[in-house]
Amino acid sequence: MDQGQIYSYREAGSNGKCIADFCRSYHDRWTELLPAYAKDLVSDDSRDSFLEELSFEKLKSTNEDYSFTYEYMSDEGILYYQARVSYVKKKDRTRAVVIGTRNIDDLIKKERLQKEQLRKAYIQAENASMAKTDFLNSMSHDIRTPMNVILGYNQLMKKQLTDPVLVDYQKKIEQSGNLLLSIINDVLNMARIESGKSVLAQSSESIVDMVEEVSNVFGAMAKEKEIALDTKIDIVHKQVLCDSTKVKEILVNLIGNAIKYTPSGGRVTVDVKELECLKEGYGTYQVQISDTGIGMSESFIPTLFDSFTREASENIMGTGLGMAIVKKLVDMMGGTIDVESVLGKGSCFTITIDHKVVDEEVVKTENEDLSISKYSLEGKHILLAEDNELNAEFAKIILEDFGLHVDLARDGLECVGKVIEKPVGTYDFILMDIQMPNMNGYLATQKIRAIPEKNNIPIIAMSANAFDEDKKKALNVGMDGYISKPIDMDKVGKQIIKILKNKAGN
Repeated sequence: MDQGQIYSYREAGSNGKCIADFCRSYHDRWTELLPAYAKDLVSDDSRDSFLEELSFEKLKSTNEDYSFTYEYMSDEGILYYQARVSYVKKKDRTRAVVIGTRNIDDLIKKERLQKEQLRKAYIQAENASMAKTDFLNSMSHDIRTPMNVILGYNQLMKKQLTDPVLVDYQKKIEQSGNLLLSIINDVLNMARIESGKSVLAQSSESIVDMVEEVSNVFGAMAKEKEIALDTKIDIVHKQVLCDSTKVKEILVNLIGNAIKYTPSGGRVTVDVKELECLKEGYGTYQVQISDTGIGMSESFIPTLFDSFTREASENIMGTGLGMAIVKKLVDMMGGTIDVESVLGKGSCFTITIDHKVVDEEVVKTENEDLSISKYSLEGKHILLAEDNELNAEFAKIILEDFGLHVDLARDGLECVGKVIEKPVGTYDFILMDIQMPNMNGYLATQKIRAIPEKNNIPIIAMSANAFDEDKKKALNVGMDGYISKPIDMDKVGKQIIKILKNKAGN
């Protein structure tokens, strides 16, 4: 290193022989050999980095061993070579460096082949994921649309029936329809969660309202089976930031199972407590759902949260997806779920989740403003864009029951045409289906938002798709809200009032 003198130590392979020849040609001087070797035997793409890595200045200033790859121009074409630099001390304590080369062409080409295969596999997986998402969206829409019609008309028929036999038939149709919709939701939601497409859509919600809403849903079922359904709530901070849909889905599965598998005369208890939380601004909420039902065997409990698993019994019905969905949703929220069960005596599920606490005074003021609402729905004019004839008929009946005047458009193109054609102020708001022929709801909304003097008409998406990204897309294109089919008119009414109030405030 002190003199820059080199020695050809081992002349193996074509490159070794070339180096030996260069040593003799350039008097064993590194500063003369290196540029000549690089010019004749290193490719244009590798030459600059090769000269930098093996410059006399770098060799003198570096102490750590290192290696790099370069392109060697052989008689057969360009080959990949590796140069290895190792520092040693000679007997006289002076420092020397050993530079070795080896042919790694097969190794590099193999690695590149593997990378290319991985790249293609990744693209294929991405395409498969996109296809799966498209399939799920299509399935959600195609299945929920007829279910909306079935449940909707069944609901309308219920008001007209007086014959006890027909009322009983209607009730059984309703129960079976709701069960089928529940199974459909389970399958679609499980697929969404497993594909990584399901995300948390958090908003300010009341823990008390969510628990009571779900408990009330099962009140009639519990009463019919003569089961005592008790709800106990002991919390300090009621208003939290959470994904209410997913929280309620957890409660629906657990409370529904508790009632389903508890015999007449039994008891189901929903106990909600707020525990001490170490995270500032958060509350730790514990929900215990216990029952005196059939319980589970000790051997089944370890597989309880696996997909498509059910206890081996003729009395167990369903897809076997409910508990798997519950576990995945709880995991998404960063919570825990524990279960204790004794066969023939009952089960107890305990869920613990931390939620960010929301200022209840602000929420109280907002709710008061909304409840005072001077915006009665009666007499408002609505443009309903819906391509499915049965869905349109059902929605029109429901909306007119609320005192609304309904104008119907069969697709997005007709909807935009009516907005352009009618005078300013004709429509108080628009209910817009998403998947329609000729022009979908997203594009129709963008067209309306581009119409001067009419671009502020409130538009609410109304779709059979119920996934979070569909809601985000609706808001991104300029819609003011999103509701999923089957239509819950109470929710629609509240959303319309809130949107109209906000529009007036702006």
